Amino acid sequence: MVLLKDHNKKQILIGNELIMEKVRINNFDCFFSERSNGDVVPEGYPYVYYARHGSDDWTIPLTIEKFVRVDYFGTIFTKQPIAFGEKGFLDVWRFFRYKELDDNK
Repeated sequence: MVLLKDHNKKQILIGNELIMEKVRINNFDCFFSERSNGDVVPEGYPYVYYARHGSDDWTIPLTIEKFVRVDYFGTIFTKQPIAFGEKGFLDVWRFFRYKELDDNK
């Protein structure tokens, strides 16, 4: 596991490649990666979960889960553990990329 210490930015790059970005899911901030398998972790965000998209729309996540095999959207890293409750997953009702603030200027 690689621990990334420079994570106070909206995006984490290695070279010119975007590794992960800060996002807001529902009511919490986290880091998001479309490609990470959890072996590169931002310091202070030790909890690793996976996002699933819908079968009809792969552009937004629908749920956060402990493991996703089908309809994988990306990997998220959180400061606090997520309580999944009886359903075993968390419905996503809000997904916001902080970099969109910069894109809209």
